[in-house]
Amino acid sequence: NRLQQRDFAVEDISGFGLSFAKNLHNVKNILFIGADPARELPLLAAYLRQNSKKKKISAISARDISHQLPLQEQIITAPTQFAKLLVQLLKASGGKLPADYAPRQTDDLFTAAAATRPASSQPITKITECLKKSDSVIWLGDSARSANDYGLIATLAKALAAHLGCAIGTLADGGNGVGVRRAGALPENGMHTAAMLRADLRAVVMLRCEKADFAETAMAKHTLQNADFVCAITSYSGSFNNFATALLPAA
Repeated sequence: NRLQQRDFAVEDISGFGLSFAKNLHNVKNILFIGADPARELPLLAAYLRQNSKKKKISAISARDISHQLPLQEQIITAPTQFAKLLVQLLKASGGKLPADYAPRQTDDLFTAAAATRPASSQPITKITECLKKSDSVIWLGDSARSANDYGLIATLAKALAAHLGCAIGTLADGGNGVGVRRAGALPENGMHTAAMLRADLRAVVMLRCEKADFAETAMAKHTLQNADFVCAITSYSGSFNNFATALLPAA
C-alpha cells in the first residue's frame, strides 16, 4: 500500500474525504491537485463528466486533464511547484500558513510566492473564489502523493481546506486502495514503504506488487536483491519475480 509515496513526513490524508454514494452529488466545487481522475478513479471521472453542468472543477496538475473533464481553471506545472501554488491559494484566501510544520520552509515559500507571482493571478483568484463557496472539496492525486515534498503539500492543502471549510481527501490508487482504507487495513505500527526500502530487510513478502508500482524502483530492486528470502504472490510474470525465492499464484 502507498508504494508510490516517497514522503511520509506527516500523517497521510486518509480516505476519499466524502462518502461517494451519499455526498458526491452535493459537491459543487472541486479542486484536483496532482490528479489524473480518469486513471486513478475512473468511476469518479465518469460521474463528473455526466454531471459537469452542476459542478465547477479546477485542477493544479502535472499534465493536461482538460480532455477528461470540463475544467473551469487549470494550472499545469511540475509537482515541485504544487506547494508554492498552495501557498498562493492560502494568501489569496486570507489564510495563514500552518505553524506546526517546518516554519522556515513554509515561510520561505510564502516569501517566494509574494515575490514571484504567476504570469496571471486570475486562475488563483478564480479557484479561491470557488472553494470559498459551500459544498467544496480538495482532492490530492498520485502526482501529489508521489512528490518528494508530499508532507508539505498535504500540510498546506489541509490548512487551505480548514481555512475555507472544504472537505479534503485523496484519490486512492484503484479499487484495492479504496478497499484497504475502508477496511481499516492500513498499518498502525511498523515501517512505511520508504522505511522498508531503506532498511536491511532479510525477508520480504510482496502481494501483487509489480515494478511499476514502486516510486523508488531502483531502491526496491536493491532491497529485493539483498534480501535472504522473497515471496512474491502475483498473477503476472514480471521482472521483480526474478528475485523471488518462492513464487505463489494470486487469483
